[in-house]
Amino acid sequence: MPDAAFEWIAYQGTAEPPKQVKHLLNNGRNMLVNCCVNTMRDLYHPMDGDSEPNRKLLKTIRSWLDFLHGIGYEGRFMMMEYYNLCEYPDSGPCGRALLWPLDVMRHDVRFYRRLGVTAMGAFTGFDKLAFPTPLRLWAWMKLWNDPDLDLESLKSDFYSRYFGPDALVVRAYCEDLERLMFEAADAANLAAIGELGGRIARIAGPRGDVLRCHHEYCLLAKQMFQAYLDGDRAEFERRKAVFLKFPEKHARLLAEVMAPFPMLWYGHCFFRIGWNDDGTRKEQPGNWLEYLK
Repeated sequence: MPDAAFEWIAYQGTAEPPKQVKHLLNNGRNMLVNCCVNTMRDLYHPMDGDSEPNRKLLKTIRSWLDFLHGIGYEGRFMMMEYYNLCEYPDSGPCGRALLWPLDVMRHDVRFYRRLGVTAMGAFTGFDKLAFPTPLRLWAWMKLWNDPDLDLESLKSDFYSRYFGPDALVVRAYCEDLERLMFEAADAANLAAIGELGGRIARIAGPRGDVLRCHHEYCLLAKQMFQAYLDGDRAEFERRKAVFLKFPEKHARLLAEVMAPFPMLWYGHCFFRIGWNDDGTRKEQPGNWLEYLK
């Protein structure tokens, strides 16, 4: 099969490069190495920055590149990102689902290109991940083709095209919501998030409905996490019960904008939270609450 193409996936049990392989047929010219090791990466900080999860992953990525260079590999090397790292009850911190800072995105695209990455992918359910808007995926594709694009111009172009006359109102709302979701949860933070909903109350049509649905999700996620921080298990469980019914409550709307796999992943997160037998909070070793800052 001289014209056949092969994909070599670096993932889970094959995350580390092999130690016995010394040569590939045709130096791998008909191969694509798909590096899928980033399931636990920190999307909120650059891959080559100071984030501990990213430092560990970058070491693995470099080991693959070194291995391939050492055996004279002439194929392609693809980096798979995991954009849909959504928080879930009993995981933490909650409320940053589907947020991928554009400055981090652009930085990483430039960095990957310098490393020699020749293709990119995002495990997203690519056809539908537009909750509350497709800004992230649209910008990501734009930046991969031109990593020197101005981010402010990129955002202005997107909002004007997607929301028309409501562009300025929606952009200000989305940026304020993102800022608040990145802030530590407390009473003032929750109140500010709740008040934001008034800004989009009159945005008409399906896109307005999606914005309001997303606002409900964000507020609920933060309320649930605040109950955990307060050590209020009863309130946490009450909020959690509501949260678990959210996908069913909004099933028809979410089907148009979310990928066809479960909206929220369980287990793919940096931290797990819970409760001890005496009702006190269970926290991971190390001060992971620093991650909120």
